[in-house]
Amino acid sequence: FDVTVAENSVIVSELIDISGKTVSLMKQMVHTGMNSLTLNTSSLPAGIYTLRVADKNRYIVKRVVKNN
Repeated sequence: FDVTVAENSVIVSELIDISGKTVSLMKQMVHTGMNSLTLNTSSLPAGIYTLRVADKNRYIVKRVVKNN
């Protein structure tokens, strides 16, 4: 997924399963501009997940569908 930020910062990415359980939590340093980040879902079963990405200025929520 791509994230664009106005300044260098740390973002927190959280992947949540359909029951509300956090299955992945990752903190990453990102730099000013667009950043391409990879989320490893290889160990997760197929299903619908919610991806929450937060930095100090905003909060983004996306739906993620994993197929086997």
